[in-house]
Amino acid sequence: MKHILKLAAYTFGFLVLLAGAYIYSAVNQRRKFIEESVGILSMVNAAEDVAKLEPEFHPEFIWVRKFKDGSWAAARALDEEETDYGFTAALIYTGGGKFWLSSHGFCGFEGVEGELGAIKAESAAEFVAGAEAGLGFERYR
Repeated sequence: MKHILKLAAYTFGFLVLLAGAYIYSAVNQRRKFIEESVGILSMVNAAEDVAKLEPEFHPEFIWVRKFKDGSWAAARALDEEETDYGFTAALIYTGGGKFWLSSHGFCGFEGVEGELGAIKAESAAEFVAGAEAGLGFERYR
């Protein structure tokens, strides 16, 4: 009986360590994506700059919207819920070092286009307010 309890304790401990490693891995991958996105989007000073980014940054997967007042917003998202890491992250950037972050899952770039494009706004400020209210974005930097 003692051996069975000992084996059960070791098995439980191993499972706890395995779960901890998995959670750390997901958190680390999410943090890495966020830092990478901040670095890429920080190079953008105007909506037109997104298309000029190096191909390695995949500008075709950065969503951009211009507003009537001349302001703009760019967004980059990654939905990894179905992968080993299991995380979602989305960043909105409006220039000048202003970022907003969400864990909302957009289901691919089409989801980003559809959901962010559906926010009614005439300025970046109105857009961000809509993203905060409807999609859980919060000020990141």
